[in-house]
Amino acid sequence: MDRVLRIARRIGASPQRVFDAWIDADIARRWLFATAWRPLASATIDARVGGAFELVDERHGRCVAYRGEYLEIDPHRHLAFTLSLDTSVVTRVTVDIARAARASRVALTHECVPPRKAAEMRARWIGILYGLDATLAAPPALPQNFDEARCRFRPVRIDHEERRLSFSNHQE
Repeated sequence: MDRVLRIARRIGASPQRVFDAWIDADIARRWLFATAWRPLASATIDARVGGAFELVDERHGRCVAYRGEYLEIDPHRHLAFTLSLDTSVVTRVTVDIARAARASRVALTHECVPPRKAAEMRARWIGILYGLDATLAAPPALPQNFDEARCRFRPVRIDHEERRLSFSNHQE
């Protein structure tokens, strides 16, 4: 008999940011089926009902693809999609997002999980939701084209007593 997995986690971000992380390929690539050490090789997301996604992980020269189709989308609140665990098993995942005090509560339900995959998938979803929280908590990365040498302002000193950062105008 297939299993139903239920996992909930508090995520330190607004429901909008949490929802967007599920449907934005650039963000999803960093946490959804990824690991802390290795983002996915590629992510393609067509976030609309009937649209599909494909997340590709490359491990030891072998590609593992996670594919699915969006079944329900209620922005910033709810997502439902199919998820192919291998070529023959198609499951259903539902993600509900609710506002919590300065955060969000994510409740994930994964239905039709084969018993032989249940423990592995439970552990994987726990890690994935941890990765979502860590990704959204991380400071935004500097743009790829940021050139520190051409920055007009540079920190000179930090006055820890006053907790202010002083800047000087840096001329080239």
